Amino acid sequence: MNGYRLNHVALCITPLEVIEAIEPSVQRISLEKFLKAAATDRSKKPRVLVTRLKKEFAPLIPSAIARSQQLLGLPYDRAFGNGPDAYYCSKLILDVFKHANAGDFLFPETPMNFTDPSTGRTSDVWIRYYKELGLPVPEGEPGSHPALLSRSEHLTVIHQFGEFESL
Repeated sequence: MNGYRLNHVALCITPLEVIEAIEPSVQRISLEKFLKAAATDRSKKPRVLVTRLKKEFAPLIPSAIARSQQLLGLPYDRAFGNGPDAYYCSKLILDVFKHANAGDFLFPETPMNFTDPSTGRTSDVWIRYYKELGLPVPEGEPGSHPALLSRSEHLTVIHQFGEFESL
C-alpha cells in the first residue's frame, strides 16, 4: 500500500462507535460525530478511509478494543510525546495494538519529522508550535503519523469516503 494523506485516525469499536485521541482526551464517540468532524475533500464531502486488519491479525482486535476503553479520559498529548499518560491519535492505535500483540509493535514507531520538504529545515509552523508549548521540536524522536499507518502491510482498505491524495 502506498499510503494516503491522512491527519487523524481512530479505532472503530462497534459499527456505530469509535475511540479517538483528540482534544481534550481519549474519548468514545459516535461514528456519526466522527464523520461530521472529518476533514473534507474538494467537494466538501467527509474524507475518511476505512481499513481492516488482515485476517491473520484479527484475533488482536478484542484486546485492542478493551485496552482502548481502559485509556478513556486520558488527556490528549499536544506535544506528540512518547509518555504513557497522554495520547495523540496514531500513538493510541500503536499502543493498543502493541498491548494486544503481547508487547510487540504491530505498527512500528517511526522517527518524527517536522521538516519542510522544500527547505530541508524544521518548518516555522512547528518551531512556533513547540515554542508555545515550551518544548523543543522532537525531530527524529520515536512516534507515529496517521499517513504512515495507512501504509501498513497489515491493513486492507475496505471503504473510502470522499477523495484522497496518495502519498
